[in-house]
Amino acid sequence: MFWTVVALTLTVMMGGIIAYNGDLIGRKFGKRRVTLFGLRPKHSAILITSVTGVFISALTTCTLFLVVTPVRNVILRGEEAIRTNRAMRLENSRLSSQNAALGSDNTRLAEENRQALERQRDLERRLRATDERLAQRSRALKSVEADLAGTRAELASAQRQVADARARNARLVAQNRRIVQSNARLTRRNATLAEINTRLAEEFKLQAERNRALQTANAELAKTKATLEEEVDARRKQNEEYARVNDEIAKQNTELVRQREKLSEIYQNLYASNEDLQRRNRELTDENRRLEEATRGASIDIAKVASQFEAMRTRRVVIHGGEDLARKVVPARSSPDAVRRVLEDLIHEANLAALAKGAGPGEDGALAVQVVDKKFYLPNRYVSVVPVNVTQEDRKRAVISQVAFSDMPVCLLAIAVANSVEAEPAAIDFQPLPNGLIYPRGRTVSQRRVDASQSRDRVLVELMDFLKSLGQAAMQRGMIPRIDPATGEPRVGSLDWPELMDLVERVKAHPRFVKVTAVAQGDIEAADPLRLQFRIDPSL
Repeated sequence: MFWTVVALTLTVMMGGIIAYNGDLIGRKFGKRRVTLFGLRPKHSAILITSVTGVFISALTTCTLFLVVTPVRNVILRGEEAIRTNRAMRLENSRLSSQNAALGSDNTRLAEENRQALERQRDLERRLRATDERLAQRSRALKSVEADLAGTRAELASAQRQVADARARNARLVAQNRRIVQSNARLTRRNATLAEINTRLAEEFKLQAERNRALQTANAELAKTKATLEEEVDARRKQNEEYARVNDEIAKQNTELVRQREKLSEIYQNLYASNEDLQRRNRELTDENRRLEEATRGASIDIAKVASQFEAMRTRRVVIHGGEDLARKVVPARSSPDAVRRVLEDLIHEANLAALAKGAGPGEDGALAVQVVDKKFYLPNRYVSVVPVNVTQEDRKRAVISQVAFSDMPVCLLAIAVANSVEAEPAAIDFQPLPNGLIYPRGRTVSQRRVDASQSRDRVLVELMDFLKSLGQAAMQRGMIPRIDPATGEPRVGSLDWPELMDLVERVKAHPRFVKVTAVAQGDIEAADPLRLQFRIDPSL
């Protein structure tokens, strides 16, 4: 009530202020002969006076609305309070009628209690009369035995009636006491029920909307659950199949180990035996013949190597050995088909990167990158060795077998195995590396104290050394670097020159020592670049 009176008083006072200021402003602009929107000075003064009054009135209303809580409640909830008051009055009327009904019930119970007391007194009088008759008849016991039995029966019945009456009276008294207590509680609850009825109605509406939303969500969850159960069954069957395959592979590995040991023993026996020298001589003769054939083929390879060497001398090197042309992340527990798709995308991106650098397609004219074919020399069952070729498809299958169903994400790198000149395809190989989380978002990577009073060149040198230490620390934590084609050094990220100079200026903006803090911009994984933001704080 106090704030309402204050608000009304301020409104009345602002009316006088509006009238005074409106008249003052109107006369001021009228004397200046101001014209607005092509109106005459008189009409312009009237317009300015009206707009000023409206503005002051609106400012007053907004101020009262923001500052005085009761005024804001009256404006926002006035109509709702009127409707709530009407509903509360109806509820109070209903509760009053219930109280009246309970009062009549109390009166009726009191009347029944009184009647029970009267019946109890009547029974007591009858009991006393019965005792008197019993005393009279006891003197004539032998002559009235039949009447005595009936009197005893009547006495027992009367006693039972008295006991029933007393028990009923006790129950009525207890019930009357409970009713009185219930009336008191109902009287106290009447006030709170009127307040919570409105909230209950609103909560009922909200609950109904939540129930409908929950029913929809439950239906979606039921569908999702059924789908997940099907997937779980399929995964369980797949895991059982994988377990069976793993058992078979383990058995095969055991058998291969046994065979290897046996072959090693045979190899040593053959190597130490002098009885097989003649047969070995024949094999060496055949081996010499195969070497001569290989030498003839090598002459062609030598010519090819010579042409490549000449190209390396005369053409520009566009791709350096060790440079990764592309990288892709394989999610954890990916199937072999998913890994193969990622591998094909990796080859495609490496091809685009090689073309952008100046490499050209190979002899088949398909791609500017070629997965290298490798040749291994393994001993056969006799002393000599035989070459074993590992083709591009064999290399892909080996990488897929290594990466599929890995417990953590794996980053696949397409790395150039040698320098490549322009217009020539680049030879690449695959390298899988674990792609774990290196720095979570907001993690402080490192800090360094820098003297901002030094020259800019000295501050630049210290910041560059700080950035280099950041990169080395990140690589020690497992980040996958990129090889800089110009220097051949590994890098995990770098600031361009404008960003570095901006950081220098931010440090030089302080007069004395500052603390430079490097913080991870987001979640940084091993395959990501080292994205950092720098915070400059004064330091002692």
